[in-house]
Amino acid sequence: MERDQVEELRALQDTLYFIGGKWRIPVINSLCNGNKRFREIERSIPGITTRMLSKELKDMELNKLVNRIVFPDTPVLIEYQPTAY
Repeated sequence: MERDQVEELRALQDTLYFIGGKWRIPVINSLCNGNKRFREIERSIPGITTRMLSKELKDMELNKLVNRIVFPDTPVLIEYQPTAY
């Protein structure tokens, strides 16, 4: 197997392991549907709490599935984007 294929397979295995939680697929789906700001994501997922969404986004950022982008405007604007990984 080529190195690129091994890395792709590893990324897929990591992702499948990680998305086992109840809220992870809905969060990923929301991000992939163009929702970038916290409240947009929260509104697009019925039943998720603010605390749970915050936890999921932090976990996804740590696992390199999401980039958190901070714009230093007033007020501060934060967007989330899915990564290529």
